[in-house]
This record gives sequence, structure tokens and C-alpha cells, in this order.
Amino acid sequence: MNTLYHYPLSPFSRKVRLCLGEKKIEVALVEERYWERDPDFLRRNPAGKVPVLKIDGLTLAESGAICEYLDET
Repeated sequence: MNTLYHYPLSPFSRKVRLCLGEKKIEVALVEERYWERDPDFLRRNPAGKVPVLKIDGLTLAESGAICEYLDET
């Protein structure tokens, strides 16, 4: 299952959600409180920023990189 770790009020997370919606890609949304510095989340993205997308066995971080990947595939 594809998973998006996001924060609802983050404009970067919103950008990725819109891109996923345009491509009609279903994902499980997991709200991540990045300011709590959860060790499990930091393993996914050591920078501690949202959004992070797990798709097709890949883990992608940064909204620009995620949207570019979705456009290319």
C-alpha cells in the first residue's frame, strides 16, 4: 500500500496531495507531527521534514522530488 506521511497544514504536503489526486493514485494518509522528532519518522527522512511518500518499494522525500517522480512515472 502506498503511504504519504504528511502534515495537513503544510503547503508542501498539500502540493503532493494535489499531485496524487490529479494522477488518481490512492495512498494511505498518515499525519506526522514532525516537530516531535519521532525516531521512526527520522529513519524515513533524516531531515525530519514532511512530506514523505512510500510508493512501489521506494521512499521519497521533498515535495519537488515526489511530484517530479509522479510526473515521470
